[in-house]
Amino acid sequence: MDDIPLSFVTNHHVPSSSDDVITSGDGGVAVMMPSSPIREPSTSLLVPDPFLLSSFTTTALFNHSNKLDQDFSKPTPISSTPLQSNGRHTPLRFVFSGYSLWLELKQKHIDKDGRGDLDRAMTDAADQFQLGGVIPSPHVTALYGITAVGDEGEVRRIFREDVRRVLRETAEERRRKNGGAVGNESTDQIWPDLDATGIIVDVEFDGVNGGTMDMAWAEVSFDTSPDHESLIDALYNLFHGRTGRGTDSSSVSVDKKKEEHPPRTNPWVPHLSLCYDNPEGLGTSFSRSSIEDFMSTKCPTLEKAIDTNSDARVKFSRAVSGISLWNTAGTMSDWKCLDRIEF
Repeated sequence: MDDIPLSFVTNHHVPSSSDDVITSGDGGVAVMMPSSPIREPSTSLLVPDPFLLSSFTTTALFNHSNKLDQDFSKPTPISSTPLQSNGRHTPLRFVFSGYSLWLELKQKHIDKDGRGDLDRAMTDAADQFQLGGVIPSPHVTALYGITAVGDEGEVRRIFREDVRRVLRETAEERRRKNGGAVGNESTDQIWPDLDATGIIVDVEFDGVNGGTMDMAWAEVSFDTSPDHESLIDALYNLFHGRTGRGTDSSSVSVDKKKEEHPPRTNPWVPHLSLCYDNPEGLGTSFSRSSIEDFMSTKCPTLEKAIDTNSDARVKFSRAVSGISLWNTAGTMSDWKCLDRIEF
């Protein structure tokens, strides 16, 4: 069996809330029902980023016909946005939970400080819109809110041993299925490229139309595929005990885990969040038009995502360069990177 290289990086610098340009962050997504994984703001139910990627597997989705009555294509201020003494908005108030797996995208135009185009997009967005926090690291969430595993040591073990094994096995299976040979870039990939399809700028309110978080956000949206879904299934099963891995692999334990954490039934909705704010920020700090202006002037490598002149569904593709394990319990300033695998 040909070995597909994976490498661990545990001493790689990860920006934290103590860094000058970093405080916190994540964004949101819109969920489509299983029959239509394509997301459009006018027909989608809005739920924030992390909630989707694990909770949609264990929690019933809301009726996708439910949506906010307000038209946010030209947002109006919801309320005055609280400001800090430095003039920035207050940090996102929502308290998150569990551990998360983040996909890291290949960055372009690395500067002398080692920062790439996506790093700069996160920081520039927070600066331009005077937000209370910067997304800690550019990412596409694979799984959020992992709580089925006992403690941090076990989560780290599963990530270091089982995630690495599953990624390699899945890549080799995909290579065989596609008839690829060793050295073929398209079949040797650990994670298939992500295809951007557009942007979403929107808001959710806790308790409104089934909403569970208070959050405004802007994102670049990506497509999923059967290969992506297989990978997400494999990772989900690892961390929710459905494969018999972990501290207790008895059939009774596995059956119990399967009952507690049923298999995923809805498609993955990958996205790259650019910025987020408390919900009152939509229309006062940023809007779809201001995000489009920002991307056209500050994000040349992402600008194609807002291209409305082309009929092509896929605006651009971006390679996945690694996967990282994060503790995402608490507010964004509490988030910590625990480990990383580079592809």
